[in-house]
Amino acid sequence: MFKTILTPTDGSKHAAVAVTVASDLAAKYGARLILLHVVARDGADEGLARLAELESVPTMTTVRRVEYLEATPQGPVALPGGAQEDVDREAAITQAAQSFLERTKDALRSGGVAEISVLVEHGEPADSILEAARREHADAIVIGSRGLSDLKGVLVGSVSHKVAHRAGCVCITVTAQPGSPARSGNKSGRS
Repeated sequence: MFKTILTPTDGSKHAAVAVTVASDLAAKYGARLILLHVVARDGADEGLARLAELESVPTMTTVRRVEYLEATPQGPVALPGGAQEDVDREAAITQAAQSFLERTKDALRSGGVAEISVLVEHGEPADSILEAARREHADAIVIGSRGLSDLKGVLVGSVSHKVAHRAGCVCITVTAQPGSPARSGNKSGRS
């Protein structure tokens, strides 16, 4: 039924459950699984904070990591401990996202998915997800109902809502139930 499944992830609980559902479907149907992270054009989104927490310079606090990434234009940057390094902000964010996706990919390898690939896109999240699905010929998009920007989603419409209404393929929206583990063994049929 499915040959290519796209699942966007931002490290949120809903996205983690969506990744689990997508990998289970990919394993069942022998489908290619594409993990996608979209870095918002404004750069100062919650996804950036999460990636900074997960992947950035380990000696800094999370707040300092985010400040470091947000304040990093192109050019020499003073790093903790007096070192100086030429850093491209967009490249640093992309590298953090790529590392996060690769670790997620590695964690899914034992689940029986035949092929897993990763994509990092920059832009408006819903548009980027839809464009990636079109470009990669996705048969399905599995997306968390809420990401890290819950309040913004309530005020201006969630990314998952926009994707579900504009997708040219099957779109499965996954809700993380309170207390449900990110790696669910839920046999009740509810996700």
